[in-house]
Amino acid sequence: MSILPIVKWCINKNTMALFTRRNLIKSSTVFKLNNDSTIKNGSTIQIGPTTHIVDAFGSFMHTSESPTCRLHGRDIIAQIDMLPGDELTYDPKQTIY
Repeated sequence: MSILPIVKWCINKNTMALFTRRNLIKSSTVFKLNNDSTIKNGSTIQIGPTTHIVDAFGSFMHTSESPTCRLHGRDIIAQIDMLPGDELTYDPKQTIY
């Protein structure tokens, strides 16, 4: 089974979203973001005061007030125990630079 997340259609949100393919334990690393960009747009994730990421998986992560993940630098960390098929979401206000 792949350790990378999967992008698939989210019926509830009528858009593409990011989901886990494996069991994840709270505080474990889900995946790492890469590809720096200085351009801020709707598909970037801010990982520092002036650093944004355009990532193949990260661009499909939705924000949530009850997120399943948090950002710590380039690491996406599980905030809860998750099962395969759970959506990976984050709250940008909880990002640790």
